[in-house]
Amino acid sequence: MRPYHRLTLALIIAILAACGPFQVPPTIKAPDEPVLAIPYQDLVVSMLDGAGKAIVGAEVVTPTHDSRISDGNGFSHMAVPGQVLVVVSAEGFDTKEIDLPPKTHRVHLTRTKQTMKRTAQWTGRLSVSKDQRCFQDETGDCQLPVLAHFGEAFSAYVRRPMEVEAQLVAIKAAGYDGIRFWDTLGYDGAWLNKEVMPWAFMNKSGQRIPATLHYYTRLREFVKTLQAIGLTAHHTRGDLNGRSLNEVVGHAERVAAIYDDIGWDVMALFEGNNEDFQNGSFGAEGLLRIVGPGARRGAITASSCPAGCTEKVEDLKAFTKGFSVFYVHGYRDGEPTDKLRHIFSLGYEAEAFGDRRLGWQGEPTGPNEFPGFGVTVGHTENVEELALLAVQSLMSRQVWVYMSQYGVFWNGRIETHKGFAAVPRMRDVLEKFAPDVMSYSITHGGRGDAKFKSTTGYYGDPGVSVGPARIDQAYSKDGQRVVATVHGGKGPATIRNLMGCAADVTLVHANADESVEAHTFRTEANATLAIKYRVGRLLLAQCVQ
Repeated sequence: MRPYHRLTLALIIAILAACGPFQVPPTIKAPDEPVLAIPYQDLVVSMLDGAGKAIVGAEVVTPTHDSRISDGNGFSHMAVPGQVLVVVSAEGFDTKEIDLPPKTHRVHLTRTKQTMKRTAQWTGRLSVSKDQRCFQDETGDCQLPVLAHFGEAFSAYVRRPMEVEAQLVAIKAAGYDGIRFWDTLGYDGAWLNKEVMPWAFMNKSGQRIPATLHYYTRLREFVKTLQAIGLTAHHTRGDLNGRSLNEVVGHAERVAAIYDDIGWDVMALFEGNNEDFQNGSFGAEGLLRIVGPGARRGAITASSCPAGCTEKVEDLKAFTKGFSVFYVHGYRDGEPTDKLRHIFSLGYEAEAFGDRRLGWQGEPTGPNEFPGFGVTVGHTENVEELALLAVQSLMSRQVWVYMSQYGVFWNGRIETHKGFAAVPRMRDVLEKFAPDVMSYSITHGGRGDAKFKSTTGYYGDPGVSVGPARIDQAYSKDGQRVVATVHGGKGPATIRNLMGCAADVTLVHANADESVEAHTFRTEANATLAIKYRVGRLLLAQCVQ
């Protein structure tokens, strides 16, 4: 090392020794800027089909393209800063866009139309045949529609869709072809906290009720749910007090547009207004305007039951002119045979309604066996009666809607009611024997063309102390097949075969346990057959060689 290098190094060491231990000078930081922390929260989406079953492999995508695939239980999990618009999709289902706040949500997807099962037992769209002989599907085959009343269905769907879907699945599984529901509710205090309306309105108590959020979107979802499950809609409305006719016609146009999109095969009946005389009072002419959007698209249309739901011919005629069918809410008073007679008489005297020989029983009698309101006038819990009323209606050229307490106020499962299972089972027996029964000629035991008559006369007629009250019947054009109901009176009922042939006669009834029982007897021409019953029997007879 050179001498001056040693001097330089000695100076450096001396300086460091004088300064003490070496320290890194502190870093002077700028004042901290405030940091805005965004608290992310959990968003859990459960993807379900129309039957409430989990959809595995469905995708949820956020606006930032964050994507999640549902697991084996149909759930997807993600963290979001707040409410987000998500797109939910799955193979075989319609895509849905929906705003969701952070929490757990059930999102119901509807199967695309290409993968739908048949909407009901019939193929395609239900219509009235040109000759008014029957209700038919797109193949031209006659049908015997039976629906269940679920008036509150849409109102409840807006609030608890999964429970409603489960109820609809049960209705379908029992064999019903559709439901009757109201698309508007809320004016009457009975529907407090169950309101569903596309408009804000003042209820009967003077309370201001806001319009249902995304009303038509929810209605579309509901109708699609019916389609996915395989049910059709008897679509009506109520509580239209205070609404103008133009408002309601505009609403009907929006409803028709939904069916334009989804398919009119989901529509069974387009009804103007439920009990119009107390839910808007638009009258027959106004109701004709309300159903106009459906009528122009070929839907089966009905007005409403007349004032007081009377069955007087002049009133029914006024409320039938211009519509597809005559429409009633069914006589509920008296004994079972009184109700059966009223149903038959409507079909028997239908020529009084002009050229409309087919009808629709929208709110007939039904069970009301639990505490609370529902079918509060003229209810029955007799299964034999409920099943016989349904087939009497079909034989008399009228669609039957199974009415029940929970079918009005949905405070319990509809299938817990008496007759729920027996009614479609009885229809199935009738349909298997005579699907075209609505095209038959109808008569009764007192007429000369009757194929079956009582040998002792008819109970209630002067001097008659034993025998049936009535034998209402329909027979095919060739007279080889007969459908009849033998009911009322004081047994035993002894009837005579006047078909002009030996016939296999099957007697059918529903038991208290909802099962349907049938017994067949070979009956020679002009021979008699004794029948015992409490309410009555469905009789199916066919000539044999």
